[in-house]
Amino acid sequence: MNAWQAWERALEQLQCDAHHAIEQATSRTFADATGGAHLAWSPPESLGQLPAGLAAQATALLVLQERAATLIAASRNDVEQEIHALTVTRTPVRSVYVDVTG
Repeated sequence: MNAWQAWERALEQLQCDAHHAIEQATSRTFADATGGAHLAWSPPESLGQLPAGLAAQATALLVLQERAATLIAASRNDVEQEIHALTVTRTPVRSVYVDVTG
């Protein structure tokens, strides 16, 4: 595999990962096949410098990754608000009795 093909493969994988992240961030019913276990990303070895002909694809990938990051942050904020709404302690209300017979 030459440098061009290696870079194409790496960019395609990163694009798939970004689309997957967007799907997770925008779907309330998304079921992850990995059960939530995600491996840390590590850059491919020996890629060398990005070929100039792939610069536009890399730039488009960056835009996609930024969109994914924004959607993930918004989704996280939504979940934090939902959790907060469920865990807010409420002030206990004292019972009030009305004497209707006397």
